[in-house]
Amino acid sequence: MKKAKYILFLILSVVFLFTLSCCEEKNENKPDDGPEPVEECDHVFEKVKGKAATCTENGYNGYYVCEICGYKEDYKEIEKLDHYLHLVKGKDPTLEEDGYTDYYECKRCGYIEGKEVIEKLDHLHSGSVLRVIERTKEACEQRICLCDYCNTEYTEYGNALNKKEEKMQDLKILLIGNSFTNYNCLIDLLSCILEGEGINAKISKFAYGGQYFHNYIEGNNGTYYETFKKAMKDAKYDIVFLQEQSNNPITDTADFFYTTNILYNYFKDLGSTVIMYETWSYRNGYQNMNYYEMHQKLSASYEWIATDLGIQVSRAGTAFYYMYRDHKSIDLNKASDGSHPNSIGTYLVALVHYATIYGRSPVGINYTYNDYIKNPNITWHGDDTRSEISAELQAELERIAYEAAFNGSNVEQKYLDALNCYRYYK
Repeated sequence: MKKAKYILFLILSVVFLFTLSCCEEKNENKPDDGPEPVEECDHVFEKVKGKAATCTENGYNGYYVCEICGYKEDYKEIEKLDHYLHLVKGKDPTLEEDGYTDYYECKRCGYIEGKEVIEKLDHLHSGSVLRVIERTKEACEQRICLCDYCNTEYTEYGNALNKKEEKMQDLKILLIGNSFTNYNCLIDLLSCILEGEGINAKISKFAYGGQYFHNYIEGNNGTYYETFKKAMKDAKYDIVFLQEQSNNPITDTADFFYTTNILYNYFKDLGSTVIMYETWSYRNGYQNMNYYEMHQKLSASYEWIATDLGIQVSRAGTAFYYMYRDHKSIDLNKASDGSHPNSIGTYLVALVHYATIYGRSPVGINYTYNDYIKNPNITWHGDDTRSEISAELQAELERIAYEAAFNGSNVEQKYLDALNCYRYYK
């Protein structure tokens, strides 16, 4: 009997294990439907108020949420709205406040579209200079003027940016030109002069020998256009000097005016102040022009376009003429070609640029010509010999740079009048 019970127990055990194995296999092949359903919740609902959609966020209707399980009933999301724009009229700037153009504003959220700020007005005078604080080597000239707008006194600063001295530090300066800009490391020399006066600046150049402005501009078969475009893309310079090929302002005045206008507008749109870098007469003049005639015609072209665009001229060419006028025995041109500057000529150019940018007198400058020629980092061009100059000649270079930079143009009116036929060059 015991044996029969034992056999029955074994049979039942085998059946049980077989059944369990089949269930597990069946469960393994069943898709995973997530966690087992919980016992049905007896929801305890709380009412949630709806939220209106705005221009920036979606909203939702009123609904009920269970305090126990979080279940939401009747919940529906409402898409955010389009802006409800209305026109706001612009406001003219004043001396105290910026103005702005017409723009659109959303009445719901305050979003603004198309608003452009117009900077507040600068003081303006039509010759009402009350007094002048004389310029020194350390500081630019200051003019106390009477404003035509508000009838109050204000100060003008005689530097390129019309800013206080402390605002003239750390400028980014670019010189665009050709070999007249490259020769004798002009930008390094200018940096040395600024350092000697305690001024920090970053000076760079874009200059290839023999090039005209039209070689840098698209649409004129510009040889260096792609190079120029890449170098100048989003260029952020405080001051940009423009120096044209040395006789083109005379021989193709229309091209000079047209290409200058293109470059001026390009850099103006980037926020730069543009200065024309006036070049000089060749030692023996050019074609049928003598030294004086070539200087007058060159200077007239630079002055004319600068006046038309409302920009300054760095009168390096005028300084060359003053040296020729007062000291004919002192040559500023390279000996072998009579056109490029020699080392004294380059030094004079740098003094004029310094005075033009910063409005300071170059008289008594700390970095002298003799310091310049002893600088081991300067790359010299041409076959000119260099030797130290006397203190008297150093003083003359400083005086002439001052006269050229601050005493205005010496162009005869007839040379300017001859250019009026180009009035519609744009």
